[in-house]
Formats: sequence, structure tokens, C-alpha cells
Amino acid sequence: MLALTMTKKIGISLRDDLYEWAVHEVEEGRAESVSALIAEVVARVNEDLPPAACVREFGLFDKELHADDGELTRTNKVRRATIHSKYESMIADLYARKAGVGT
Repeated sequence: MLALTMTKKIGISLRDDLYEWAVHEVEEGRAESVSALIAEVVARVNEDLPPAACVREFGLFDKELHADDGELTRTNKVRRATIHSKYESMIADLYARKAGVGT
């Protein structure tokens, strides 16, 4: 779900009904359709960005990040150290894909 949250942070807004659809799809085990939609939107946004600012890889977390889980501060800032330790394998996979390892 972080990808859905991050789309808002990089300036991509999702209508409430679209957001609800995406959450439902992920909860029902159909994250591929959400990933495809996000990939399409990211590709369009990347067209207007310089190469250094483009989103190269993204992943979907299985839940929304939350302050009660220690993943966000009370002001909704991401606790990077916590995210890195909790999702280390997912982050490593993103970097491996970027480097072309295992693809």
C-alpha cells in the first residue's frame, strides 16, 4: 500500500473511489492489476521528469504504513530505519531489479 501512499507524495492523486478499488484489489490478492495501473501512471509522470528524478522501481506493501506500528512518526513522516529493517528483503529485490539481477 505504500505505493498508493507514495503516489500522493510525488504528486499523483488517486480519486477516492480509485483508491478504494486499489485497496480492495490488493486485499483480494490481485495486486498485479494495481501494480499495472501504478506503472502506467508512473511512466506518464516520468515523461516530464529529468532522468535523475524518475521513479525506476516500486513495490506494494501488504498493508498501509502506520504510526502505531512504528513505521511513521505521528506527523506521518516515514521512519526509514524501521522500514529498512522490516522490509529489507523487498528493498533488496527492488535494487536487484534495478541492477538487472535475476530478471
